Amino acid sequence: MFLYSRVAILTFGLCTATSCAATSPGEDSLQARCIATPIDDHIELRIVDGKQVSACPPDAEEGCPYNANIGQTYLDDTPDFNHDGRKDAIISYLGSSYGGIDVVDKLVLAQCADGTYIRLLEGSFTTLVAPEPPYANWPELIATLNCPASKSQDTLTKQFKLYFDPKIFQYQIPPQQSLRDACKDI
Repeated sequence: MFLYSRVAILTFGLCTATSCAATSPGEDSLQARCIATPIDDHIELRIVDGKQVSACPPDAEEGCPYNANIGQTYLDDTPDFNHDGRKDAIISYLGSSYGGIDVVDKLVLAQCADGTYIRLLEGSFTTLVAPEPPYANWPELIATLNCPASKSQDTLTKQFKLYFDPKIFQYQIPPQQSLRDACKDI
C-alpha cells in the first residue's frame, strides 16, 4: 500500500511538472492516421479569396483537381469533428452536372497536428452538412442527392446519413444503401 501511494504521488508530481494534458481518443487516433498517411496524400488548404480555397497536396498546385485557379473550390464549413481544437473542413468543388441535376464534389477533411489535412470522404452530392454543435466525436453527416423524377416533378431529393468508420478512418453510407444506385428506383 505504501509503495502504491508513493508511485501515485510521483506520477501526479511528474504530470503536474510536465503538464500531462489529457487528449481525446479522437485526437490520438487521428494523429496515428495522419502519421500513417503518405505526405502526398495530405492536403493543404490555401485561402484564395474569402471562402474560395485550393485544396492540394503540400507544395503541389499543378495537376491538383481542387486548385482554385482551375475550378471553383469553396470552404463550406469548419467543424471540429473529434473535438481536438483544430478546424476540420467540408469543401465543395462546383462545376459538374449530370442530366441537368447539379451535383457537387465534396471533400470532408480532418486537420492533422502539422496543419495539413487528411481525406475522410470524397464524393458527389447535392448537399453535405455537419450537425450543429454540440455533438459527439465523429458525428453523422447529412448528405442529399437530387435525382431526376417523373415529368410531374423536376427532381426528387434522397437523403443519406453518413457515419464515421474508425476502422478505415472514413465517412461511409450505411451498408444497405448505395450512392451509385440511389436514383435507380425512381
